[in-house]
Amino acid sequence: MVPRNSGLTPITGAVDYGGPRKDFFRLTLIEINQKNFDNGLRDLLADDYLFVGRLFALSILQNGPLPAFLEPEIVQQLFDNETVTSSSCIKNIQIGMDALGLYTICKLLPSLVFLFQSKKPALTLRSLIHLLQPRFIVEGSNTSTFEKSVYSAFLRYLRKVSSGNRHPVTLERVLLFATSTTEEPVLGFKNHPYIEFYEVDTSFLPTANTCVCALRLPRPS
Repeated sequence: MVPRNSGLTPITGAVDYGGPRKDFFRLTLIEINQKNFDNGLRDLLADDYLFVGRLFALSILQNGPLPAFLEPEIVQQLFDNETVTSSSCIKNIQIGMDALGLYTICKLLPSLVFLFQSKKPALTLRSLIHLLQPRFIVEGSNTSTFEKSVYSAFLRYLRKVSSGNRHPVTLERVLLFATSTTEEPVLGFKNHPYIEFYEVDTSFLPTANTCVCALRLPRPS
């Protein structure tokens, strides 16, 4: 049902193309890592690991961040048939993941266990430039000249970020600002990230629309 207000345009729901969900899972996994894994498994919080397992499954099945912070010993206890564990934390993670069928899938397809082991290399300047594709206006106009000038300045900025001259800004933070994630998802982005340009109004600060993975750079008029 669409909510209506007398005489006003009907209100429609927003469309989530993955940005808000990725940000939610990213922040949640950071908290889970700090609370439940940083100092080893917490037996006193064993019941919490049911929720942890469900969050792992939800994030992976919705192409969100991977829980690649797990120690190899924990991953082995989770999926190795020959490893017998008495840890209630491990057992609850398994039960939590299987609430969405992920644990069973990983047991049937052992190659999927890499999702819990894959620590991706650091984001490079080249890969970030490839991810953030500029959308220029038609060639031959003043606007096109302005857009290319702004893009060139943006590339110079990224090179300084890559070399550490804009600390604490990193390439991962630039991607995070535009897409709500610090790395490219395993299955890629549903909407490929891009850069669009807009005529400056009152501020030269860039903005972003993480729902569609768009970085918006102001250009002069």
